Amino acid sequence: MMANDILPNGGQPTTAGSVPRIVSVFEDFPSQLLQRFANEGRIKLVSAPSGLPFSGVNEWLLSELTGADAVITWPYVGMFGGNHIAAANADGDKLKIVSTCSVGTEAIDRNACRAAGVKVGYTPYIGDDSIAEYTIAMLLHYCRRLEALHDKATAGGFLDAQKDVLRNPTLNCGFSPSGKVVGFYGFGRIAQKTAEKLLVFGVSKILYTTSSVKAFTSDRFPRLHALREAFYPGTQIANETDLHTMASQADILIILCPGNASTSNTINAGVFDKMKPTSVVLNVARGTVLVNEDLEHALRSNQISAALLDVIQGEPHINTDHPLLAADLRDRVLILPHAASSVVETRSMMADITARNILTTLGFEDELLGDKTALLAQQAWTHFAE
Repeated sequence: MMANDILPNGGQPTTAGSVPRIVSVFEDFPSQLLQRFANEGRIKLVSAPSGLPFSGVNEWLLSELTGADAVITWPYVGMFGGNHIAAANADGDKLKIVSTCSVGTEAIDRNACRAAGVKVGYTPYIGDDSIAEYTIAMLLHYCRRLEALHDKATAGGFLDAQKDVLRNPTLNCGFSPSGKVVGFYGFGRIAQKTAEKLLVFGVSKILYTTSSVKAFTSDRFPRLHALREAFYPGTQIANETDLHTMASQADILIILCPGNASTSNTINAGVFDKMKPTSVVLNVARGTVLVNEDLEHALRSNQISAALLDVIQGEPHINTDHPLLAADLRDRVLILPHAASSVVETRSMMADITARNILTTLGFEDELLGDKTALLAQQAWTHFAE
């Protein structure tokens, strides 16, 4: 029996033509699990060709979908919807699952999938810690002016930086998060993990908005509450239901709310009008939450001090002539390419969850897919949208 004569259940021979076909928009998908199945001939993995222009990935995907049993996608490729399902099922109902290697499913038409009986997989939870770490890294990068200092040192200004100290010891200095008020717009899992890490820096107060009143109690926030009580009793943590009131108090405003109709364009001129001229805004949620034009005005009119953006309205089409990339705002605006989960361990685990989403749907036995008990404990087995 040849390797590609193995049924999804791992036991009985079948014809080579029944090997499941999985189409991936990634050139090199970092799942050892999926690659092992491909090498053993249990699946046929069709990957995007190397060097394909980004704008051509969706067209390539559509051209390869006929007869696909499963699809691996990613939000920036474009909306996966009815036209993709129709292409996959051109010769009969074959498509069983589309799984995105991302935290959200907003780039998949779930109604179209539901109508066609196609499961939707995704990869939540796994990136929580890496996103929290990244948020702290963005803040410290700006607070301590690391980019400006790096530019000075690499441009031959190392000695000049030392001379600046003699001129005035506070030149080129940043500021510390210690003693500051931090406001969280949204206080889900990632925001809470970020708050836990911020406690170490001695922030004076943490405020958070929620869609309904959620007092800071041990039953609602057991881990954060226990950490504060045991080690940082001097840090106040409280629910502030009004966004504008919270914005008026915050030295650092961190946006970590869901991206949906209720939060779209909610960080706008009305919020910036309330903020301190020394305050910093971080957006690690969705670009749709913050209005670019209002942010630019707030920066240029010195309503706020700086903006640190991992996500931005209009992404991924952010060109060098974007107003927020203007030279005169360089020291006050940090824009990163939506990369908060960019940790090898996190991305690899997300890839393996994507693989398990697909392989379990295709009928492969759990025993072939890893230590289920351990992975369930890590919330790293499978995840499907309702």
